Amino acid sequence: MAQPWASHSIQIQMKVLDTRASKLFATLLVFVLCLPFGCDTVDDDEQSATPNATTFQVAVVSETDHPDPNAHSVVFEVDDVQGTELTLVRGETYVFQMNNTPALHPFHISTSSTGGDGGAGEWMDGVTGNFATGNEAVTFVVPNGAPDLLFYQCANHLIMGWRLNIISP
Repeated sequence: MAQPWASHSIQIQMKVLDTRASKLFATLLVFVLCLPFGCDTVDDDEQSATPNATTFQVAVVSETDHPDPNAHSVVFEVDDVQGTELTLVRGETYVFQMNNTPALHPFHISTSSTGGDGGAGEWMDGVTGNFATGNEAVTFVVPNGAPDLLFYQCANHLIMGWRLNIISP
């Protein structure tokens, strides 16, 4: 009599292993266990990566070149540009990777053109990780229903971020 679980595809996640011998043993183990049942394997590196995502590096720097003359004394710098205006495409994935962002400056996607509202303007649809600090990341899968204009802002201070123009593919 067949085992009830044998009819289902088994997914095995291989953990990243420190030595070649351990990896060889794990590969053989997966092969032996999966041969009769037809397993799907998922490598940890493949699983943790966000496929086809555009990643932006975000830092907090002293304001010297922000496009808004009323910007805060420190601002978000995205890919080495203060207050850069970004164009995002609906259906695409974007990662905003913080680089030692102080806890005092939580980065989030917002409907507010100024921020500093304690996060009241937080845009949540398609977003994970809003209010990121330290080396955390905000991931934004731009939904089809997103407005044409959003912003990246600090929840605590006015005008640290700038515009996110949202377009259709």
